[in-house]
Amino acid sequence: MVLPRRIGRPIIAYPSRLSSAASEAFAFCRGLVVFVDLETKANLIAGDLRRVFNLTTAEARLADCLLREESLKAAAESLSVATSTARNQLKAIYQKTSTHSQGQLIALIARLGTPHRPDVA
Repeated sequence: MVLPRRIGRPIIAYPSRLSSAASEAFAFCRGLVVFVDLETKANLIAGDLRRVFNLTTAEARLADCLLREESLKAAAESLSVATSTARNQLKAIYQKTSTHSQGQLIALIARLGTPHRPDVA
């Protein structure tokens, strides 16, 4: 289920029934709901991307921009680099992450789900 917000990305709710073994552990519970905050997933920071995928600082910043659904051109503009430079960085990112498209890259990064930690650069 998609739970929209007034501002920002929605929250996704995944309701599930508990198996009989699990329901014994939770006594009166018959199900559970897992909430995924898409805003939190969007806040992956460049430092985490550098560490996980061994990206350069510039590559990590570009990957972070693309995760926020920016086009390559928009990401290049926001990072103050030429589109050709961003394109070359994106090719390096694909190689380091074993992905072949922007969609695959975003899906891979989004699965990490690292929360934003302002104390990490």
